[in-house]
Amino acid sequence: MADRHEHKILLINFRSDEAAQVSKAGFNVEIGYFGKPLNEFLIPYYTPHPFHDYDVYVYNSAVPDVSISSPKRNNLDLSDLLAAGPLMDILKPPHIRVAFVGKGQAKNLILGGVPIVKLIAANENVSSFLISKQETFSIPVLHDAIANLRTQIVSPVGQYVDWKAEPWPIQQFPVITNRRGDIVASYGVFASGDTARPFYVALPQLKNNPTGLIEILRALAKAAPDVLPDVRDQTWLDSSEFALPEEVRIQAQITTKIQEAQAFATDKKKQIEQVRKEWNFIKKILVATEDPALPPGERLSAT
Repeated sequence: MADRHEHKILLINFRSDEAAQVSKAGFNVEIGYFGKPLNEFLIPYYTPHPFHDYDVYVYNSAVPDVSISSPKRNNLDLSDLLAAGPLMDILKPPHIRVAFVGKGQAKNLILGGVPIVKLIAANENVSSFLISKQETFSIPVLHDAIANLRTQIVSPVGQYVDWKAEPWPIQQFPVITNRRGDIVASYGVFASGDTARPFYVALPQLKNNPTGLIEILRALAKAAPDVLPDVRDQTWLDSSEFALPEEVRIQAQITTKIQEAQAFATDKKKQIEQVRKEWNFIKKILVATEDPALPPGERLSAT
């Protein structure tokens, strides 16, 4: 495996400002590029280092509108196992592959480093999405991170992902689907004993891909700490112990207002109950059923 002291992440088809956003979140990233395929096997590309030098490989099927500067671009021959092998072999580095699908005409995720995943053209104008339940060998922190991106999906979705059952230990899980069950987002794991190790995440295009990627990388750092060993969980910085005085003051104001609103609502609910008790006899009259044995002159309906 690569040097464990500092992880390396390759971002394919991300702009420099997007890469800077991911870097600012604490991730060591480099930018690469895949162009429009020249034929079935040949595609222009650039990467600062060979694919197998990276711990995490991130592919965006949407090529940026702006040009990506690179010192040299080559043509990648997908039939060349020496050059393209790391994208074909899910058992070798990069150990985790993340792909934003939905653009282009590709039939599988070879360029995303997961050739076992197929891509299917999506129905037009699909905008209703459901969250799938977790199953045995699901990874809760990753499953939830993907599910939380549902509101960030760009509509219409361009492609669904699909796969056939793979031999053990490969397990794949849908996370976001449409109402028909077509898969919009998923992930795969290598299952072993009672544990599971993620090896890919497939996502649709998001309103902000870098922001979504940051959340996925944070989840992956928890689910596979050996792949991203130097990524620190910095949520402790947001704890009250490290809050600035102004933060504490504002939070106290918020808490006070919430308590006042809750007290107001409780008081008004009590008033509603009291009114209902006082005027309940009117409802009883409105729904009462008269005894048909009463003489007509003694019935309420006769007055």
